[in-house]
Amino acid sequence: MTLDQARLKDLEGLLQPVAAALDEAFQAAAARLPDSVPPALLRPWVEAGVEIAGFSLPISKAYFEASPAVLPRLGDGEVTQWARLAHRLHRGTAKSVTIASELFGLSPLLLDHLAFTDVVRLGRVLEVVAGRSPDQARLCMAALPETLARLAPEERGAFIDLAASIGEASWPDSSACFRRTPELLDAVEPFQRLPYLDFAARATRRLGRGSFRLFAEASTALSGVSSAFHGRLIEMATELLSYSASAAMALIKNGPVLTERLGLEEIEVWHAAGVETFRDTGAGGDAFFRLESGRAQEMIRTLTARVDLAYVSDVLRLYGKALTGARISVQPISALEDKGIAGPARAAPRRRERRSTCRTTWRSSPTSRRTSPP
Repeated sequence: MTLDQARLKDLEGLLQPVAAALDEAFQAAAARLPDSVPPALLRPWVEAGVEIAGFSLPISKAYFEASPAVLPRLGDGEVTQWARLAHRLHRGTAKSVTIASELFGLSPLLLDHLAFTDVVRLGRVLEVVAGRSPDQARLCMAALPETLARLAPEERGAFIDLAASIGEASWPDSSACFRRTPELLDAVEPFQRLPYLDFAARATRRLGRGSFRLFAEASTALSGVSSAFHGRLIEMATELLSYSASAAMALIKNGPVLTERLGLEEIEVWHAAGVETFRDTGAGGDAFFRLESGRAQEMIRTLTARVDLAYVSDVLRLYGKALTGARISVQPISALEDKGIAGPARAAPRRRERRSTCRTTWRSSPTSRRTSPP
């Protein structure tokens, strides 16, 4: 952008209090300003830079250096909000000067991935973290380019909500949250990642210290659950937040166990029983969803749609010995298929085929003779 001499002289006049220190940075920025920058933004832009120079010249220089790539994306009033990020991050220490300067340097990249309102929200998250640990805040910022690139556009705002919750509830985990969240979301069905991030932000805010670890464990557990279950599991966990965030996380963490033994309708019945436990006993609901209560285990056994081999294997061995006189090895179908003894499940066979299957799947142990039941 080629500023006319009158406007340039007017802007240079605003620099008078700090002209010697900032003139070079200002002149370099002014020469690189695109023509698309509205003239109405120029005066507040320079005034904000001079104000920043009042408490930190290095931050003001970083502000002017980033300006040519940022100003074309800002509207009325947003120049001042962008400059205010420096005020919020500066705490009179060398580390805070570095953090504020680096955030201005990151601003063009942030605006490539985020709406301006989300950039402001992200600045507030970093302010909270930096207030506890400047080093944590710098680690968070270092992770941002890769993290934002890996998240889908619609997930980025929800990620900032999660980062804000972790920063408030468990700030030592903030850098892990910034670094690991995209990787953890890989386990979640793509269309369910946004509601899952919303759930996680609400849950971690309630859980306090260590909440990111619980989020990571729950996310990892979802990798062991069919994606067909993800949406309803997340919905049921979200419903539990009004009772207990710990129980809500436990429900997702135990997803592999539940979906291995129960269908979706049975899980919903089991979930309703857990909610009823909260209403009846209060804290007893947490043990229910952690699978630490007898009622939770008994309901799973009652609702299961198939026989659990662990519960009936001893009975089957005794029955087999009574029929054959031999010690019987009871194994799951999957183990027999691996040995080429039993084929994959298929439609109900004719009676003669059933007798044949029976002969090939009843096996005695290696130390006993092989016998077929009558």
